[in-house]
Amino acid sequence: MADHKCSYRSLEGAIGLCLRAGRCVTGAQGCQDAIRRGEALLVLIDPSVSERSKQQWVHMCGYYRACYRYLPKAEMLSRLTGRENRKIAAVTDAGFARMIGELLPISK
Repeated sequence: MADHKCSYRSLEGAIGLCLRAGRCVTGAQGCQDAIRRGEALLVLIDPSVSERSKQQWVHMCGYYRACYRYLPKAEMLSRLTGRENRKIAAVTDAGFARMIGELLPISK
């Protein structure tokens, strides 16, 4: 159980650092634009989004060849960004994408 807390803490730290560095776009429209421009290297999806929204984001990531991962906790993005109802984020830096991607399991 301590391992999960440590990994959550590491994940939150990595995402927070990415946000503070300005290498992460949040919100549906910003992420959609980043994915379409090919800037999104890793898309983070909150597990509390509806099934239809999950399908739409997964389809868009597949079409534009962007990697995606589901976050382990609901509302994690909202808490880290300090903004309500943040359900999607796109990491635009290769180093941060690799670091965060290694901390998250591969989405199916």
